Amino acid sequence: MNTPLVVGALIVAVLVVLWLVNVIKTTIQTALLIGVVVFALQVGFKVGPLDVWRQIQSAAGSLANWLRNWGNRYSPFKKTPQESLLWLIPLLLEQIAELG
Repeated sequence: MNTPLVVGALIVAVLVVLWLVNVIKTTIQTALLIGVVVFALQVGFKVGPLDVWRQIQSAAGSLANWLRNWGNRYSPFKKTPQESLLWLIPLLLEQIAELG
């Protein structure tokens, strides 16, 4: 057997397993933390998990609308679509001339 290859494969396998253990540990910690926060909201403020989920969806929708509006507001072309593509015509004519 090729000893360096086996040693390298074992090192890679150990690193992958350690990484996977860290990912699983972090996932479990996050899930427990979310559970504790939702439970505290439910006991302390009578806010249920569905209320929290609706608020998260509302915030995500607001963020998406803001990003959509921000992209439209700060686009480099403030003119109509027909006028904003006029810069492309000379470039297309050059490409056509090179092909012909």
